[in-house]
Amino acid sequence: MDVPTSETMADVSNFFKEIEVSLLMYLEPQIESKTSDLLNYVQRGLYVKALQTSCATEIFKINKHSDKELDIALGNAVEKYLTQGSMDRQLDVLAVGIACIQEFIQANWTGPPVEESSILDLCPFLKEFPNREDVCGCLVLDGESVAPRVVLPHLLVAARAALCINEWRLSDLKSRGWWCMRYLFLHQQVLEEKSPMIYNALRKSLKELPCQEIFTENASSGILKALIDVECALVYLYYFDVQKANECLQDASFITGLDISLGGALGKRTRFQEKDIAQLTLNVKCERSSMQDDDTVLLEHDLPKDLQLEDEVRLNQIKFLNVEDGKMQTLRPLEQAVIFGN
Repeated sequence: MDVPTSETMADVSNFFKEIEVSLLMYLEPQIESKTSDLLNYVQRGLYVKALQTSCATEIFKINKHSDKELDIALGNAVEKYLTQGSMDRQLDVLAVGIACIQEFIQANWTGPPVEESSILDLCPFLKEFPNREDVCGCLVLDGESVAPRVVLPHLLVAARAALCINEWRLSDLKSRGWWCMRYLFLHQQVLEEKSPMIYNALRKSLKELPCQEIFTENASSGILKALIDVECALVYLYYFDVQKANECLQDASFITGLDISLGGALGKRTRFQEKDIAQLTLNVKCERSSMQDDDTVLLEHDLPKDLQLEDEVRLNQIKFLNVEDGKMQTLRPLEQAVIFGN
C-alpha cells in the first residue's frame, strides 16, 4: 500500500476545502469533482434527488424495531455511518444535512410549493419515519412546539442528526460549525416562541465562528468573512441586539468595500407632479479591491420578475431631474445582502 505523502495529503485537504466553500457559497467548485452522486446533486441544487440517493438512505438507515425516539435513532444511524472516520463519509453527511435544510427552506419559505406527501414518497428514508405528530415532537424545545403550518418537519429532524448531534464527528470539515449555526437559527424560526436552549447554542456559535480556520486558509476568505458577518447580524437582530448587528454589518461593509449613505435628489414621484422636489436616495459606492476573487454573476433567470406598478398616480420609478441620480452600479448578491442588512 502506498504511503500518502505530505503533498498528497495537502492536495486532498485543499480539495475538501474547495468543496466546503462551494457548498457555503452555493457555487460549483472550480476543480474536477469525483465525489458521490449525493454531493454532486447538492452542489447543483437538486436537493430532492440528493435525498433519493442510496447514500442518503444508508446514512439515515434506522432500525425499524428500535424503541428509541426518532431523533436519537437518526443520530445513532449517522454515527454508525461515520465510524470509519473517512473525510468522504464526513462530506456525505454534511451534504445530506445541507440537502435537508435547503429542501425544508424551499418547502416553507422560498418555494416552489411542494406537497408533503409527495416528498415523503420520493425519499426512501423518510418513509421509515413515524407519524407527523411524533416527528414534530422531536423538535419541541423548552416546551415550545413547532408552528402547525410547518411543512416537512421530517427534514429538520434529519438535518439535526447530521449537522448538530454529530457535529463533533465531522472534525475534518472546517464549515461544520457554520452549518450547525444555520440549522439552529432555522429551528428557532419554526418554534412558536424563542427557545433559551437554542439561544445559548447560538451565542456560543456567534463567538466561535469568526475565528474558524476556513476564514484564513482560503482564497475566498474575505467573501466568507463578509457572508458570516451578514448571517451573524441577522441572528443578533432576531434577538434585538442592534449594537452587535451593526458591528457585524459595518465589518461586512468594510470587507466588501461598500460606502452606504442616505441622500437626496430632485425628481418626480407621481404622474401629475409638475415640480421636481427632493426625493430620498440611497447612495452606494463600491470599491472591489478586497472582493476581486468573487466572480459571481447574476443571470436573468435567477432574478425575480420585475413587475410594473401600473398605478394611476405613482410612477413605476422616480423620475430624477438628473438622470445620473437614479443609476447604480451592478452589485453582486453579497453586496446587495449587506445593503439590505444596513
